[in-house]
Amino acid sequence: MEGEAIGVGVMKQGGGRESLTGETNIQVQLLMSDLPSGSGQAYRVTLSYEGATYASNPYRLEPDRGHQVFLRQAPVTRDTSRLLQRIGQTMLEYRNERIHVTQQAQIDNLGEETVVFGDDGLHIDLPRGFTAFQTQQTMTDQRLIADDTGFALKGSLPPGRVALTWA
Repeated sequence: MEGEAIGVGVMKQGGGRESLTGETNIQVQLLMSDLPSGSGQAYRVTLSYEGATYASNPYRLEPDRGHQVFLRQAPVTRDTSRLLQRIGQTMLEYRNERIHVTQQAQIDNLGEETVVFGDDGLHIDLPRGFTAFQTQQTMTDQRLIADDTGFALKGSLPPGRVALTWA
């Protein structure tokens, strides 16, 4: 594992983003120094492994101390049989003679492996004739990509739970 590439995303207060990368040492540790501290930016550590992405929650650096991040890397699989989708909420709004539907789904990975959805993703059909698709960007590895018949869930899902919203 020595030399594993780890990324650090830098999110600027004004909305800008940049990426820093580093390689781990033999203890699979990465040390970055002289990074700006304070409220002007936040950091998020990410590790890519066999198609899966593991990430920390965003954090800020205090001026007088560093920050330690631990990432748990799990085995990966493409088997989706241990996923459970629960619709958390469906909202209907009438707008200009159309129905605007917003759904929030909670997806649980009940297994002990990270599910990697692959290039095509996990496809979800929408009702025929839908006219638009919207989703919110998240700080996780899951992405919802629209196509002509619905959307695909792409990225990876580690053990645990994630909430996704689309309209």
